[in-house]
Amino acid sequence: MGPGPERPGRAGGLSGDALRFLLAGGLNTALTLAVYQLLLLRLSEPLSWSLAWAAGLAFVSVAYPRAVFRGGRLTWRRVLLNALWYGAGYALSLALLLLLVRRLGVHPRLAGLCVPAMLLPVNFAVSRLVFTAGRRLTD
Repeated sequence: MGPGPERPGRAGGLSGDALRFLLAGGLNTALTLAVYQLLLLRLSEPLSWSLAWAAGLAFVSVAYPRAVFRGGRLTWRRVLLNALWYGAGYALSLALLLLLVRRLGVHPRLAGLCVPAMLLPVNFAVSRLVFTAGRRLTD
């Protein structure tokens, strides 16, 4: 037996997940970019990016399973899969950041804004897969 009908006024399915992801992801991005920009005053781009990324991992580990991708159970397996994806996403984002800054000459502050935008679709797809696997999707 599947879950009951969606409550009126509550966004569900793919569109609801996407909206909540954009809101929580926007907050996460704003917080991590603020940390990155502040750390750039004293630290290198890679170290600033790494520390900001770690702060973002802490945020999404709590926010995504509870507030974004509702209906899926929070399990150690999902937490581990999210951390693994976040680690892979970190490596990819750091490579993009260094490519933009060191090879293409983009200012580090601007590059820090470009990288999250470039990875947004991939982050949504993988995060949704991790936190909704096995959940009955209503889209």
